[in-house]
Amino acid sequence: MKKISKTSMFFAALAAMVSLLFAGCNGLTPDNYPSKSGTVVTETGEWEWSYTAEDHTLTISGTGEMTPEGNDYRNYPWHAEDNFHDAIRHISVKKGITAIGEKAFFNCYKVEEVSLPLGIKTIGKRAFNACSMKSVTIPSSVSCISDYAFEACTKLENLQLNDYLDTIGHSAFSSCYNLTLLVIPKHVKVIKSEFVSYCSSLETMEFIPTTPPTIMSETFNYSSVKTIKVPKGYLDAYLNAEHWKDLKGIDIVEK
Repeated sequence: MKKISKTSMFFAALAAMVSLLFAGCNGLTPDNYPSKSGTVVTETGEWEWSYTAEDHTLTISGTGEMTPEGNDYRNYPWHAEDNFHDAIRHISVKKGITAIGEKAFFNCYKVEEVSLPLGIKTIGKRAFNACSMKSVTIPSSVSCISDYAFEACTKLENLQLNDYLDTIGHSAFSSCYNLTLLVIPKHVKVIKSEFVSYCSSLETMEFIPTTPPTIMSETFNYSSVKTIKVPKGYLDAYLNAEHWKDLKGIDIVEK
């Protein structure tokens, strides 16, 4: 019997894996995936989606929460059998949608632009994890940004949070390496742990609330934040608030 070298076995296995990968998508690539559309109906919403191949745009419209069947992210059309998440460059969500579901655009790593409408109240866990947009504006209707929502958006430079935001989840903006400034709006009440962890370019933050938001002892863990600016006349309130008074390595100063 002819002996097969370990090197040959490795390359044979690699070739088989590549073959399976492309066989699974019928030879389609991010550059040639065709235009397609459909409708999703769940207990919490009814929404239509349309992917346009010419400009790689995914458009979402409808009413209620944008969640998948069975609440399993693998049932989002672009994560399901056709799995064209890596073809999407632009995401446009239309008015009528009230929530972006968990992992909705998880690992859509080529997404360069996101448009969100007024009316969305919640951005779910890992909703935009590992996307590639440089700028995001959060609509004024959003009250909660969930855990890991924008984690690993490594190209994100400009993040505009709205004045009515209430809660920022665990690791919501973790590993956004290019984020250099973050302003926390005036109505934020709760910030969970490690929300800006590994944001290596984020050294200065500005807090607008006159009442210090509730934070945890781990809220600023693994962050690069060195200076936090707070409203004039409210420095003592921050310096004496629970967990704020125990921050180490971060200067809290008045604006």
